[in-house]
Parts: sequence; C-alpha cells; structure tokens
Amino acid sequence: MPASFCSSAITVEQSREVVAGTLARIGAFLIDLAFLGFITSPLFFLALNGGFLRLWAIASLDFFVYTVYFALLEGYRGATVGKMILGLRVISDDYNPASYMQALVRGLLRGADIALLGFVMLARPDRRRVGDWVAGTLVVSEKKLTLRIPTVGRYKALKELKTRDWERDRAIVEALLSEMMERVTNLSDEVVESLLNRIATAEGKTKEDVIRESLELLEADREVWRAAVLTYAMMKGAATFKRDTFLERTAEVYEKASKLAFSLEDRLAFGLKARVAKCLSQVMKRTSKPDVRGGLAWVARQAPLEFRGSLTFFVASTLLLLLGSLLGFWLGGDFVGQLRELFGPPHALREVSPEFLALAIGLNNIRVDLGVLLGSGPALYPVVMMLITNGAIVGAFAAHAFVSGEGFKFLSLIAPHGIGELSLFLIASAGGMKLAWRLISPRRGGRLESLREARSAVALPLFSALLLPLFALVEAFLTPHLEGRIMASLVVGILLVIPIFAWLGIAGRGNKGGEPE
Repeated sequence: MPASFCSSAITVEQSREVVAGTLARIGAFLIDLAFLGFITSPLFFLALNGGFLRLWAIASLDFFVYTVYFALLEGYRGATVGKMILGLRVISDDYNPASYMQALVRGLLRGADIALLGFVMLARPDRRRVGDWVAGTLVVSEKKLTLRIPTVGRYKALKELKTRDWERDRAIVEALLSEMMERVTNLSDEVVESLLNRIATAEGKTKEDVIRESLELLEADREVWRAAVLTYAMMKGAATFKRDTFLERTAEVYEKASKLAFSLEDRLAFGLKARVAKCLSQVMKRTSKPDVRGGLAWVARQAPLEFRGSLTFFVASTLLLLLGSLLGFWLGGDFVGQLRELFGPPHALREVSPEFLALAIGLNNIRVDLGVLLGSGPALYPVVMMLITNGAIVGAFAAHAFVSGEGFKFLSLIAPHGIGELSLFLIASAGGMKLAWRLISPRRGGRLESLREARSAVALPLFSALLLPLFALVEAFLTPHLEGRIMASLVVGILLVIPIFAWLGIAGRGNKGGEPE
C-alpha cells in the first residue's frame, strides 16, 4: 500500500500498555453509527417514497458515505467522532501515522469482522481485527498514554519500601527531572520564582524549604534546583505540560524512562509508549491530503502482479458463477417471476434517465465489489453466496428468455456491459478469496500473520472498483442502442475487456512488486 506497510511485532504484555479495549472499540463504533444514522436519515426517508431502483441507489450511496467517513477521518487525524469522544486513535503498526489507504482498507474490511462475529478481535490480546491485520494498523488508547507522575506522598512511601511500583515511578521521576533540566533554560526566572512562591504559600513553607525538600526527594544536586522545583511542582499537581506540546513531552519522558528503568519489562513498556506518543503527536499536527495519485499508481502496479498470483482463485470464482448460472437455469420461470416482483417490470428501467441509471448501477456495482468481495472476503461465505446468487439471476433470466424465444435479444442487452462487469467481479473475488484462503490455510506461522502477508491482494477489488463505472456508463447509454444486434453487442463487450486482461497479464512482468514507500 502507499504507506509504510511493514509490521512490528507487539507482545501480549506490551499490547496491554497501549491498545484500546474491546468495550471502548465497540462503544466508539456505536457512536459513529448513531452519528452517521443521523446524517443519512434524510436519504432513508427519501428512499421510502421511491421504487426499488431509488432504494437500490440510496443504499449504495449510504455505503459510500460510511466508507468516506471512516477513511477520511481515520486517515487525517486517526479518529472518527466516536473514537475522538472515547480517546482512541488509529495508527500504523510500525508506529507511524496511518495513511488514508490504510484507513480505507481497514474500514472496508469491517464486513469480514462482522461476518466472523468479531471473533478475531475478541480472541487477540492486541484487539486487532481482520481489517487491522490486512491494513497494518493498531487502535491505541490515549488514556493509556497518560503520563502517570507519582505524587510526592506516594513517591516517599514507595521509596521506603523499594517496591516494584517504586522502580517504575523512580524511572518516570528521574526521566521527568532530566526533561526539566533540558527545558528549564527556556523558562524565565520569573516563571520559576512564581511557581516556587505558589507552592511555598500553599504549604506554609519558605521558598528555601521547598527547594531543599525537592532536592532531597529527587536526590539532586543544588546546581539543578530549578529543574528539581519544576519536577516537584508536577508531582504536586501545581504544573503540567502545555496542551499543544503535551504528547511530544510525554514521548520524551517515556523515552528517557525506557533507558532508566531497572527491569526489561518496564524498559520495553516505556519504549513502546514513547513510540506511540511520538506517533500521536505527529498525527495531531498532520495536515496532509489523500495521495490519490500515489494510491492509483500502486493499484495499477500491484493488480497485475496479484492477478497472476491468484489465477487459482479466479478460476474458482468463475466456477462458482457458472454453478450459480446452472442453478438459475434449473429454477427457471418461477424464479424470474419472483425477481421481477422485487426489481419491478423490465420497462421500469427505461422510464428513468440514463444519467440516473448509470449512477445507480455504478454505485451498486462498486458497493458489491468493495463491500462484499473485498469487505467480506476473508470470511469467504459472503463471496461464495454473492457469486452463486448473481450467477443464478443471470442464468434464470437467460433460461426464461430462450424459452420465450428472446434469447438473442437477452444476450444483446447483457453482453456490452455484462462481460466486463462479470469479469471485474471475478477479478475482485479472486483477491477476496485469496485473503480468505490465507486465513483458512496459512502458509507459515499463524493465520493472521499469513493473512498479513497476502494483504496486497486488496489491489484486485480496488482495481475492479475503478473500472466498474465505465461499464455502468455502457449499460446506461450504449447497451439500449444495441438491442437485438447480438454480434455488435458481443464485439463491444469483448473489445472492452481485452485491454483489462492484457494489462493484468502483461504489466509488471519482471518486476517483483513490493510495497511502495
């Protein structure tokens, strides 16, 4: 993907230090659903006053609203409205800000997690769902990154006992003192004096008493009394970091603490928190826009490599579609009657403008491509059902048309756009099935590690989604003019798919691919 796409291992113990919990994740998602439901509710009421075609189009439009919402907000600042409220952020699993492409993919693959009833996220200590593994992301909790500075009373008590908790607190306090020694030169004497006076007045002590106590508590030399007083003030709750630099300062303190901590466990935990806090400070300052050109270039470059490596799944998808077609032939006229009750009479499509028809068809096809073939791909069974169902619909209408003597007319109304649409659906399903197969039958290591290695397969559904609008335009504007002209329809349909398969079969040969920067 057009983002850093390598992954850093995170142990069970480390994950508890930074990742968001299950209830927080679910809560954030429910808040987002409520927010989106409020935004899209006018579309729902609009759909109630129209026919099936309008409902079809608005359902697809809803899918796009949801997809764009999650992709843009998580790609821009790492958080949707729900995540912002509950203090959660999405980052890349190499501890860099997540890219827009990563946010898009993790959002689309939410369908797989729903189809699997959230089992993967519930079973994993790092709470990463399928979408996180494929996209290479983590959801972290800002609350868990809070710099827990021990109070003076707690620190004195634990210092006497020399407990395990004191070792952690000592590392934090010494790191904080070191940070204050670096920062105190940027503060005027008036600021330090003001803080010193405030503490002395509040505790009924002299300024010299406060200085002496801070130096004794921190075991610091007289030369660094200003830094000691600042540290003492933060332990007293009388001072804190500025809001706009809080995450940066927190990251620096954790990084220092990782070098000062006694145990390996504490060093690793502080080091991880430092990396995540530093990442979040970059996220909060982020102003980058989606790199659309880079994303398109990656899809165009990666899709041919993935297609040639997924031919087995392409053939399997084709066989499932043919199986559905045979089932449709067998079901025959009764099935066609039920479909017409659902979709409306054939002339209904001719009563709408070709512009609206192209929009409705294009949105629906992309929704099926991204929402089912990619989004539910790792769960496998939604992909299988979609292929068989679509094959059955085509087969049933074909059987009915040939029985009524209008078989060639039916083919002329299907071939110009249908050959391309079905081809792109099969290409997309090959990517989804590859992800599913890696989850079912891993090559090496665990199932999710194998799934992560196959993540570039998402290029195939994305590639198909980019081309499906072309065939929606053909269906709306060209196909009606080819009714009854079977040879012309077949020629148009075949000519439109030849460049697609030529690109997938030839482009990038000799190039091993790999992940872009």
